[in-house]
This record gives sequence, C-alpha cells and structure tokens, in this order.
Amino acid sequence: MKTIEELAREAGFTAHECAVFNRNGNAITGRVTRFAALVRAEALRSVGMADPEKPAPEPKVDELLGAIAERESSSGVTQERLKELLSYDQETGEFRWRKYRASNTPAGSPAGTLAKGYRIISIDAAHYRAHRLAWLYMYGEWPRGYIDHINGNRADNRLSNLRVVDKLGNRLNVRKARSDSRSGVLGVHWNKRVGAWQARIKTDGQCRSLGYFRDEAEAHEAYLEAKRKEHPTCTI
Repeated sequence: MKTIEELAREAGFTAHECAVFNRNGNAITGRVTRFAALVRAEALRSVGMADPEKPAPEPKVDELLGAIAERESSSGVTQERLKELLSYDQETGEFRWRKYRASNTPAGSPAGTLAKGYRIISIDAAHYRAHRLAWLYMYGEWPRGYIDHINGNRADNRLSNLRVVDKLGNRLNVRKARSDSRSGVLGVHWNKRVGAWQARIKTDGQCRSLGYFRDEAEAHEAYLEAKRKEHPTCTI
C-alpha cells in the first residue's frame, strides 16, 4: 500500500504547500480533492475491493441490507451467547446482566450506556446497539436492514417499538429539527426575502415549497400534513 507521502506527491503537493495550506487553501483546493480521491482509492485496493476507477454496478437494496446482517453475524455474538449473558424484557425494552460483572455491576444490573440517545452494550470486547441486540435476542438472527424506533425515542427498545426499514425509511421517521436549525421547527424556516415562514418538504430526492405563512405554527402544520401523506414511515 502506498504511503500518505507518496499519494501526496502523486496529487501534486509540495512540502511548502502542505505547510501553508491553512493560509492559502483556495490555491490548492483541486489537489486536495485529488488527494482525497487517491487516498480512498488506495484504501479500497488495499482491502481487495474493485478497481475504483471502474464504475461498479449499483447494488440491489436486498444485497445492501443483507450485508448489514452479515457483518453483524460474523462479529461473534450469537443468540445463545446473548441469552447466556443478558436477559431482555420485551415489555420494557431493558437488558440486564444475568451474572456478576464487577463491584458496581452485580447480577441483575441494567446493561449498557447511552451514546447520542442510543443504548450501547459491550459484549466480549465488542460494542452493539441494544435495539439490534433485541432483534437478535427475540428472533435468533440479525435484522436485514435498519431498526427504526417507531416513536422516535432512540432509547425505547421495547419490541413493539422496533421495526425493520431501509435507510430512507429510517431517516424519514424524524420528529424534530436538526440541532443546527435556526427555527428549531421541523420543516420550517424564515424566508427573509418574502418576510414569512416557509414550509418545505423533500420527497423522492426533490425539495419543494409548501407555501408561506405569517405564523410559524401554521407553517409547521402544513409540513406535518404533507409529511404524513408522503413519508410512509412517518409516525408523527
């Protein structure tokens, strides 16, 4: 595998340009892009993947979803091992350790810690998301796809709150605006040019306006009405 230095030289960098990049980024932006592409290509070649210069055929959805389950099934933990270590209450969604693990983790202690809203459980030196473990625990196999929390609560791992969806379906079941949203309201932003609240929705890769409103709540309601019709996995 080529070194970073070799890739940088191939992309056309000089030592001086690397040193002053933060002060003069625009002058070598093209080579930065080229450099990133070379690094990615070399990484792919090093693990025996297809030649990145040749376009690969578009993988089928079933193949992509199956790959997720295959990766997890090869990780080592099985339903048998999972049930040996943990108990799972499908009514509460809670995992508990069956055996003593440490002075602060006696038998019967809740398992896992929260990370970005998800409960993560460590088993045999590997980390797993509790909602996917719940599926393995109950059905004996990893889910062939993404596990969506129906009510939007990432920590609610009750079996009745979990369903298998594709990547898009999982992303569409969103209930609140992104943290960097200026309005803080899902599907709504303030249009300075018009001087009103604008509702917009994205469906099938296309973003379109739902109209302008004097009241932010009205704009949000217009968005929710459209979302319920056009986003099949939406549960708001």
